[in-house]
Amino acid sequence: WDATSSHVEPDLAFNVRHLAKTFRLPRLMLLAEGHLQQQLSGQTVLNILGRVIGSGSTLEKACWSLLTLEREAILKQSQAQIETIVKEHPELAMKLILLGTGAPLD
Repeated sequence: WDATSSHVEPDLAFNVRHLAKTFRLPRLMLLAEGHLQQQLSGQTVLNILGRVIGSGSTLEKACWSLLTLEREAILKQSQAQIETIVKEHPELAMKLILLGTGAPLD
């Protein structure tokens, strides 16, 4: 697994990110987040954001940027996931509601 790998499974990248955070390896953390950011799309943004929300990471910021730009389309195509998001990631659910109202997210 290296910077030139074209596709890394998200779970592997999240596991590497977790280990990098635990052992304070910032370059490895950035590498793992880079792989996740390459996979960021309207279909993956809520799942990824649910796992990094509150981290303040570059990946979280990229998720919010995409979500802000394509909010309506992402929420429409993710309707089936909304119940799960509310149950598993209440902080994300609250911020999604705030995003819909135009209120500041911070």
